[in-house]
Amino acid sequence: GETIAAQNALFSVNGLSVSRASNLVTGVIPGTTINLKGVTAGPVTLAVSKDASGISTRIESFVESYNQLKALSDELTAFDTSSGENGQGSLLTGDSTLRLAMSEINRLLHASVTGPTGAVRTLPDIGITPYQDEGSPLKLRSTKFAENLEAISVDTPAIAPPAGYP
Repeated sequence: GETIAAQNALFSVNGLSVSRASNLVTGVIPGTTINLKGVTAGPVTLAVSKDASGISTRIESFVESYNQLKALSDELTAFDTSSGENGQGSLLTGDSTLRLAMSEINRLLHASVTGPTGAVRTLPDIGITPYQDEGSPLKLRSTKFAENLEAISVDTPAIAPPAGYP
């Protein structure tokens, strides 16, 4: 058989020439992976659509992670008045660093995103409601989230957790 030396994949995106060692290309269009399948004589139109399942999974993970952080913070700073004559503090009761960190996180959770123009600017706008129930500091309102998924991906990518968020 004949041996052919491997060559880089050469292609262009919006007029920008790109060369990659693999036909599976990342980093050219943020958040996408392009699988080059063959040589073409002319331009190819690439349609990119949102990954609703991926967005939903990242949002759910964000809510769950925050709730775990809040529960741990509450546990570490709790004060049990019924324990002993003067009560009993937890490991970090009165710790100003943890209190300041949680205060800053909560401020960010209530903040409005500046810059984007559109109806989605805060977490409640996408269906994440802070402090609704005892024991669940953040709640994902699935119906509202599903209704606003288009607005989340088009209007306000800054509100959604970044790729790679646990």
